[in-house]
Amino acid sequence: MRPLPLLAMLVFAAPALAQDANEINEIEAVAKGYSEADGWEKRLPFIMDAKNAEPLMREWYRENQAFTSGLKLKRLNVVPSIRAKDAFTVFLSLQRGGQDVTGHIVVRKVKDEFKVDWAGSVGHNPVPVKTVFATGRAPVKVRVSAEISDYYNYEYDRSRQSHLSVTYGDETLGFVHGYIPKDSGDGKALADLLKNGKSHRVILEIDFVGPFGRPIRMDGKLSTIRRFVSDCWVDPDPSEEERLQLENERKIKEFQAQLAKQAAREQELALQQKKRDDAEAEAKKMQEEAKAKEAKRQEEEAKAKPGRDAARKLVLAKDQLKQGQREVMDGNDEVGQRTISFAIRRFREIVATYPQTEAAIEAKQILKRLSK
Repeated sequence: MRPLPLLAMLVFAAPALAQDANEINEIEAVAKGYSEADGWEKRLPFIMDAKNAEPLMREWYRENQAFTSGLKLKRLNVVPSIRAKDAFTVFLSLQRGGQDVTGHIVVRKVKDEFKVDWAGSVGHNPVPVKTVFATGRAPVKVRVSAEISDYYNYEYDRSRQSHLSVTYGDETLGFVHGYIPKDSGDGKALADLLKNGKSHRVILEIDFVGPFGRPIRMDGKLSTIRRFVSDCWVDPDPSEEERLQLENERKIKEFQAQLAKQAAREQELALQQKKRDDAEAEAKKMQEEAKAKEAKRQEEEAKAKPGRDAARKLVLAKDQLKQGQREVMDGNDEVGQRTISFAIRRFREIVATYPQTEAAIEAKQILKRLSK
């Protein structure tokens, strides 16, 4: 399931939306300037947060240069996001070299002006879905193309009644599967969006903890959907409640800073020069001790990490070996031998990647026993 680039053919028709006439004109001007720009660099004035987007665009358009020149905007449809505030999906009808092409961009209203959300338009993920599944680092939000599914397996093989099955992916990974409780608010909203059976661009927050609180096996390409974040590739702004909370915290910090500044000023007038010098010397000493302590902690952490990683992988490999042996004992010889082969490959990987660890020593012993 590869997310479609800017000018990829659309699989559904977007309905026209009645918006404020001035906003429609502003959105059309941005869409026209962006899509008709000759080269991706000339699109930067129409991009929100262009400074941070530029290196990402440079890399992306290295493989998609064909989508950056010779385009003429004919018409557009504007559809607002339900979950992302001040975000609009703009469906474009364009012409290039006498041929009609269609595509979409995402436009957001930022500080009373409209700008193209480039990452939201092309589905860019700071950490690709393939990397998320390879590392298991979660929870994390991902931009993906998703559709409803009927696949239930492994930790979710008995969850058909309680969980919605979703197939999703990005341009770095094929089909993977996620599950979200059907009776949750997000589960109901996601089911309503996907019920037409088509692929939809969404943002999901995923994790690798199963329905009973245990880690999900990574080789099964399964995940838990913690949240249905957005019905488009725009990460929503903070809620009004969150915004007010942040504003309140900012005011409290400013007031505390003013009090601290006033107290420090009064103390400075009261203290003698010698006491100030002693305090500065002590502060410097404490800072150096803290720095040395932190450096030692980081050094110890760096030394310990390979051992932890190796131990974790060893547990997974041993579990897989036991599973394969059980399959063989149960008469499922082909499945069992294939599972044992995967486990052996993992043991060899541990020996090669973490040669000085206890896990590597144990992996060697296991490989030696298996070779007899």
